Amino acid sequence: MKKLLFSLGLVLLLIPATVLAAEFKSSQNGPVSLGAKEQSNNLYIAGQMVSIDGNVSKDLVAAGSSVAINGNVENSILALGSTVSVKGNVGDNLRVAGSDVTVSGNVGGDALVAGSNVTVSNSTIINGDLLAAAETLTIAGDIHGNVTGTGSSVTITGKVNGNVNLTNVSILSVGSSAVITGKLTYSSSTQANIDRNAVITGGVDYTAISTPMTGAWGGAFVLIKILGSFIFLLFLIYLLPKSTRKFVETASSDLWSNLGWGFLILITLPIASMILLSLVAPAGIAFVFILVYIIAIILSCVMASLLIGSTLHKALKKEKEFRIDWLTALFGVAVASLLYEVPVLGALFVFLAFLVSFGTFARLTGQYIEYNRK
Repeated sequence: MKKLLFSLGLVLLLIPATVLAAEFKSSQNGPVSLGAKEQSNNLYIAGQMVSIDGNVSKDLVAAGSSVAINGNVENSILALGSTVSVKGNVGDNLRVAGSDVTVSGNVGGDALVAGSNVTVSNSTIINGDLLAAAETLTIAGDIHGNVTGTGSSVTITGKVNGNVNLTNVSILSVGSSAVITGKLTYSSSTQANIDRNAVITGGVDYTAISTPMTGAWGGAFVLIKILGSFIFLLFLIYLLPKSTRKFVETASSDLWSNLGWGFLILITLPIASMILLSLVAPAGIAFVFILVYIIAIILSCVMASLLIGSTLHKALKKEKEFRIDWLTALFGVAVASLLYEVPVLGALFVFLAFLVSFGTFARLTGQYIEYNRK
């Protein structure tokens, strides 16, 4: 036990000072913000409505239903929410996912953006590459690097100094003000609508595709996955009924806080394990960390389906209590499987549910450890 505590203490000492100096802000139901006159170093913030009006001198990690970043961030941004707006400037890389995402500020490095509706405004300058996935993608800004993306509907009216590579695009429009100094490469079932005044220096490479059909093996794999998840949930529901109910109730009671913690731990725990593995003698401790991490991911993936099923059932039936049984388990697994087939937005919704489950798992584990210490 002493050796384990020593190892954990050593990891904390070895974690960069930027992480230890981080500021954490969260709110269960109300808004949470960094005021215009406030300043933070490394900021981790989560809540239902998140707004950052002040400046962040290092990195920003934000999660919420609505995330508005109006201040400047010196290093990188990692943001997740239903609606995400980035109006401030970003010194390094930008990574954003949400239903509706708008980028209006400048980005010093690369930008990775995913959502249902993604807009890179005409006031935006991205000094690196743009990687985007969306149902509706609009690129009106100035991209100094390459553009790689996919989407149902893609519109380009801005300037791209590199190549543009788009895959599985249903509708592609290149406006009259568009300038692509590299090559435009795209695959679609229909040819792009390219305005005659658009400038594409490197030429256009079009690959015609047809709508793929799921084969027998693909359908069998999906069926096996649904059946396996359902059986696993049945074991949890009927062998550990109290624990399973507590998991769902805890997850839903503090949704955005659990999502934020899940988001944070998903990133930091592997780093801590690698530090243990490389700098601490007993490699078994690092192995335990990694094993717990993998188990937590598996359980969180399965429990995310139950969380989706029980929450939807409660909302549709307008019941006060969560129903935790075979019906909500089957319902949740089926809905999650269907959402996986919805490009971008469906997978994003399932990923959000996974983050909530992962954060809840970490939270309950912490409570269990604290209880046994007493």
